[in-house]
Amino acid sequence: MALVLNYQSLGIQRTGNSCQVPENKLAKLMYYLDCAFSTLDIRCYSDYTDYYNYRNLTRIQEQYVLSLARTYNPTFMLNNQFFIIRPNLVDYGFDNQFYQITDKRIGIRANSQVFIGGKSVTAIKVMACKDIWLQKFYYDPLSYYDNNNGSPSCCINKKVCFCMCYCIFSIIIIFLLYHVYEAYIS
Repeated sequence: MALVLNYQSLGIQRTGNSCQVPENKLAKLMYYLDCAFSTLDIRCYSDYTDYYNYRNLTRIQEQYVLSLARTYNPTFMLNNQFFIIRPNLVDYGFDNQFYQITDKRIGIRANSQVFIGGKSVTAIKVMACKDIWLQKFYYDPLSYYDNNNGSPSCCINKKVCFCMCYCIFSIIIIFLLYHVYEAYIS
């Protein structure tokens, strides 16, 4: 005698909440990463997803945010269906919406000799979004950095950047002239 009983239940629930992202290119990329990591259940990059505190990042951390954003790009997220472009699944007034999908399976097998029972629950989180969301939080900020040599800190004020470069160049020239003079005297 053999008996097989399978039960499967699929649940879909809207999740997420409203948030305010600062009007800053780096903060927007950090919010993008926060959304991406939320669907991937990655929790080890909290420094790079805390978009409210984007000003606290060092220059190296800013570069790492850019690197992470390029790694977890929309093509990767869309191809693996962690992000889906479905405007009809996004609440009115918003550009993105998270969904928690749960798959509950209970399987019981029995034969005349052995009973095996098991239960497993797998949760998947996806984000439905509009094209404008990807433009605002990924493509626009990243193209800004790409057009400014990938440097988040130096792009803030071009005059300050020019002055810093000029000062560094002047110091190097003075340093070289000093060593040439010293070699000439010796």
